[in-house]
Amino acid sequence: MFHKKILLRTDEEQLDFDSTKLLGSLIKNGNKNSAWKILSTSITTIANQRNIASRSVLPMAFHTLGRTQIEVRRVVRGVKRKKRILWIPFPIREKRQSFLKIKWLLQSVKDDKSRRTFSEKLTNELLGLIYDKKKSKVFGKKKEVRKLAISNRSNSHFRW
Repeated sequence: MFHKKILLRTDEEQLDFDSTKLLGSLIKNGNKNSAWKILSTSITTIANQRNIASRSVLPMAFHTLGRTQIEVRRVVRGVKRKKRILWIPFPIREKRQSFLKIKWLLQSVKDDKSRRTFSEKLTNELLGLIYDKKKSKVFGKKKEVRKLAISNRSNSHFRW
């Protein structure tokens, strides 16, 4: 039986991986220049507002979201058991964690119905992630998933 070799990344490699994945998720219809412009505009705006290096903005956001605070380690899935659906927490791997971080970040930006540009919405969400976690919708989503996983951990024996 073939087993995948799991490579653990260092913090710097993981943060670089997350930022390239974020850029890839912003691309629409193969237009990488506009995605790069959106991302660089929001990063430079944050760097100028807070007097920090622009290179450290995304690592700070992803570090706040993943490594030090509440990690996204479990996801709740519905499994049908005896004519009803049970919500069961499943552990997830590092790649899936970074995908969920980026997905929730972009979803919260897209759900913002204010009349601002996409880069301004992304700037506000990243600022909320780094400095004020109460304003960030991504952090709220993360806490909500964690609370759901904790409340349903009694169903974890139905996992396999």
